[in-house]
Amino acid sequence: MTPSNPQIVLFGGSVEQVNSVIRLCPPAFEIRPLPLNFNFTASDESLRPSVIALIVEASGRKPAVQVKAVRKKFPAVPLLALAPQPQKDDILAAFRAGADDFLPLPLDKEGIAAALSRLATKHKAVSGMPSSFFSRSASWLKEAVGGFRKKRRLLSGNLGILSSPYRSLFSHAPGQKTTAADLNVRFFGRFEVYAQGKALKRIPGSKINSLLAYFVFNHGKAIHREILMNEFWGENTPSSARNSLNVAIHSLRKYFQEALPIQEIILYKNECYSLNPGLDVTSDVRQFLDYWQKGKLIESSQGLENALGAYNKAKALYRGDFIENIHTDEWPERERDNLKEIYLLLLERLSSYFFQHQAYNVSLDLYKKILDADPCQESIHRQVMISYQMLGQRDKAIKQYQRCLAALKEELGVKPSEETKSVFEKISCG
Repeated sequence: MTPSNPQIVLFGGSVEQVNSVIRLCPPAFEIRPLPLNFNFTASDESLRPSVIALIVEASGRKPAVQVKAVRKKFPAVPLLALAPQPQKDDILAAFRAGADDFLPLPLDKEGIAAALSRLATKHKAVSGMPSSFFSRSASWLKEAVGGFRKKRRLLSGNLGILSSPYRSLFSHAPGQKTTAADLNVRFFGRFEVYAQGKALKRIPGSKINSLLAYFVFNHGKAIHREILMNEFWGENTPSSARNSLNVAIHSLRKYFQEALPIQEIILYKNECYSLNPGLDVTSDVRQFLDYWQKGKLIESSQGLENALGAYNKAKALYRGDFIENIHTDEWPERERDNLKEIYLLLLERLSSYFFQHQAYNVSLDLYKKILDADPCQESIHRQVMISYQMLGQRDKAIKQYQRCLAALKEELGVKPSEETKSVFEKISCG
């Protein structure tokens, strides 16, 4: 692992907490989430993390127990503990058990960047040293915990606290632009547009917002005006559709004029319109698909476990269905269905992994997300029932079977399969 691509192994936490850490970590870090009870085998000996991040349960003796368990697996790697609303005793217990730093949840972007950068830099400098090298003196511990409010402000500060040789290394990935993209677009959930980092107000009217989304989604492609007229005003006469298109294009150019005054945004050539191909455009959909493809390649060559980082990054980007606030045209529906199908495949891959490694609470969260999108997936209902049974929650397993019955009857008018009935009968009989 080179210093320009430090690896973070992230243990524990709920799906939402893990997603939050993944979203806020600087792009220079490669994150590999694992369940807290992950059993290491000989094939994992090549794992060489720069930092261990551990989401602990901030209550009683749990922080110390969890930190010690992870510290045994990685005695010489800097360990960052994370916890929601930690108390003074929780922080002290974590440090005494071997933590090198502590951050409260929820995180802020600069705070996590600074903490990870310091720890990764430390690991770079002392890699190979025994774990005793990282121990803290009693007086330092007392000062650190006693002055927690001061420490929290420091950890939430900017990257200026880093020594200058490492600022550029950890604030962005090698070769990555440090300035904001010309346009950054969020398609998942509500459609949002940012010009050079500044959020733009929504244009009044669903039709014109749909057209804007269409241009950005097809950035780099020239689209014939007849296609646009048919896609957005197909029910109108040709002259009316052409006039509507001209008015919409004028509105879009005016919309961008203030935000990006030095560039022509909408180009027209040979009866084709396009979003200026010279613009630097990023989007959550593009990132989502890139991580999905990367995960598939890694899984096919190195196995599912090694693909978890890419899959989790893709999942974290899916904040909702594709431009879910625009329903006036057909084209978003097509893309919405395609992207949701990929999202469900992602959830199935991740839930399968955590189920196999007996992290049933994590797999349950993922299974429920699948059923929220498609309540008729019988195989997922079965996995939820089994997960509840393995957690000793038999009553919830039985209720899940009832939900399965209701969903299949209401949506498809069918009864559950013999396989589902068999799982239910085994659970009912204990």
